[in-house]
Amino acid sequence: NSNRLLILDACQLNHSSNAVAEMLSQTFKSSYASTLSSKMFNQCSFGAFLIPTLSRIFESFKSFKYLCTSKHALFGAYQLITTCASHDQMCQFIHSLKQTNWFEFMHSFLLAAYDVALTLNAGGAILIQSYRYPFNNSLIIAILAQIMIDPYFRTIKGIISLLEKDFFRFSTNFIRTYEKNQETKNLLHDYEKKQKYYFIDNNIALTFLLDCIFQLYKQYPSYFEFNDLFLRYIIDEATDLKCGNFLFLSDQEREGAKTKSYSMWTIFNQSNIPSEYLNHFYEKYEKKKNKNL
Repeated sequence: NSNRLLILDACQLNHSSNAVAEMLSQTFKSSYASTLSSKMFNQCSFGAFLIPTLSRIFESFKSFKYLCTSKHALFGAYQLITTCASHDQMCQFIHSLKQTNWFEFMHSFLLAAYDVALTLNAGGAILIQSYRYPFNNSLIIAILAQIMIDPYFRTIKGIISLLEKDFFRFSTNFIRTYEKNQETKNLLHDYEKKQKYYFIDNNIALTFLLDCIFQLYKQYPSYFEFNDLFLRYIIDEATDLKCGNFLFLSDQEREGAKTKSYSMWTIFNQSNIPSEYLNHFYEKYEKKKNKNL
């Protein structure tokens, strides 16, 4: 019913348990029953989806990174690429890859985003609620759902505006991520003396989000104006930590540092976007009968 408000609880758990998710969902529903009037409560529907916490994603990323960067793994990956690997070697590599849970976690977020997109596309209204701090994993679901629904967010200008409004401006901070750049250290020195950060590594959250977007891009290559090099560019900028997009906690704080930092989007604000970031298989959504993924 599109006239009802669907309130979803993003159950971020440290282990996969549908029973626990159901229990939390009932508790979640009861809390609304005690705060809303009976009329408002009857106009709402409640649901939940199970997603991993960012700490679990972080552990998964470490395992995934080790698998992809260790000498043994690189040799195995090389053999796979050159089709020289035996069946047993291929099975072992795929098994190790599966054990990292990286793709399983991406699947859970993409599935949740798909459910949200279906409801919104049918004219429904959704409230996604999550209580995890400092980073709210429901932001990733919201971003992915918007990419699935709106073709504009699959353009370069669109994805830039989406990341800015729903990721970087939600008190997302990358200061503790990589501090290898001395210029950045000097810029943040006075600021860090006034602030204490207890942030889980948000660079991992960004990497995870962009990998989810990459999976959509690989499945629907003609639906995206940008290519994988554009996504890699964002990761590289987050790693270098030189631009102001990844610094501070608010627009006001970033505004004060404009003279000492730059925006990573500058090269995309020009009339001619660098061709290496464009997807040459892209078909503008005006020509498509089905605008959604």
